[in-house]
Amino acid sequence: MIRGALIGMIFKHNLSLPASERSGSSEAVSIMGADIERIQQTLQWVLSIVPSIIQVAIALWILNKFLGVAFVGPLVVAIGETRPNEEPLT
Repeated sequence: MIRGALIGMIFKHNLSLPASERSGSSEAVSIMGADIERIQQTLQWVLSIVPSIIQVAIALWILNKFLGVAFVGPLVVAIGETRPNEEPLT
């Protein structure tokens, strides 16, 4: 739905431009799909990451409320478990 709405808005804006300003509008219409795809991917990333960050922040706040400074231990373990490209210990 977002993709269709954005493409429609851009196309409508291009049609409302005066002819003198429309000289490069064919390039704008041609790359419109690629730009919309990039916007869509960014929105999907934001919508999947932001709730996770909020959830972790609330969880850490609750741990701090019940455990005090000891909540740093689980935080260190969680950060240590999420390192990318690290070879497993044998």
